[in-house]
Amino acid sequence: DPPSDFFVQQSKSLSSRVVKKLIKKTQSEINDMILERFAPHAFVEFSNNEIIICASNQSRSGDQIIYQVFEKLSFWIKQEGHDKFVDCDCCFDSFNLDEGLACRKGHFYCGG
Repeated sequence: DPPSDFFVQQSKSLSSRVVKKLIKKTQSEINDMILERFAPHAFVEFSNNEIIICASNQSRSGDQIIYQVFEKLSFWIKQEGHDKFVDCDCCFDSFNLDEGLACRKGHFYCGG
């Protein structure tokens, strides 16, 4: 591992479903959506259920960059509705709304 004077990283556990959606994004989409102005100083790596933010620690600002990138990621998760779950009326498991069908009365069916 490189010394923290040059480079810092932090990981966060996420659902595998959210990580799979992020992996499908291009690097340009990740830069626009999550990294934004920090793209020249940071990058994102993915593993099974984890996202890792790596940042340059120039001027000792790496921890602040990582914090702000995770804030943007949290905003995207909420904006996309990945933090909201409903119970299937058939199997009673929890799902995101985009994983099934819901009628006007609010009944949800996962299709499983």
